[in-house]
Amino acid sequence: MNAGRIMLCASKLPGRYWGDAARYASYVRNHLPTRANTDYKSPLHVLLDKPPKLGHRLKFGYCCTVHVAHKAEASLKARAEKGIIIGVSEQQKGYRVLIPRTKNIIVIINVQNVDKLDVGDTETRDTVDKLHSEPGVEASTDAPTPTNKVPPECQTRIVRVNKVQAAQIRPTAQ
Repeated sequence: MNAGRIMLCASKLPGRYWGDAARYASYVRNHLPTRANTDYKSPLHVLLDKPPKLGHRLKFGYCCTVHVAHKAEASLKARAEKGIIIGVSEQQKGYRVLIPRTKNIIVIINVQNVDKLDVGDTETRDTVDKLHSEPGVEASTDAPTPTNKVPPECQTRIVRVNKVQAAQIRPTAQ
């Protein structure tokens, strides 16, 4: 569960994708060698008696581009969509990709332009803000943009603290 939690936090996706993060973390763990098995074999290597392929894994939460098939009458529409990788399909060969524009999850074999989420890109930032925002709560615009950078010595860290945590905080002696 820790690996799934870390993947979810690192991807900056909302908490509703924790199941996908946990599933992908267990998928990765089953493919990697462990010293619990003889000769540091992976669990899948022990189970299937052949080493698993490791080169196809992509990082959870990375931005990518997927090809979209359109009918002939829509030939002038965009042929690619931005997506976010949220795992590997267990039913068929391919990656599970979240399409933020439609909020659909698709399974696709070929993904291109796999890159980290660039929060400096306005379209990506808006998408992430929409995914993170709670119903009825507007997205915060206080975060600095690339044109409005704040020097490190002036930055402050804002942390939400509930009442129980606030009671546990004790001032440090100086």
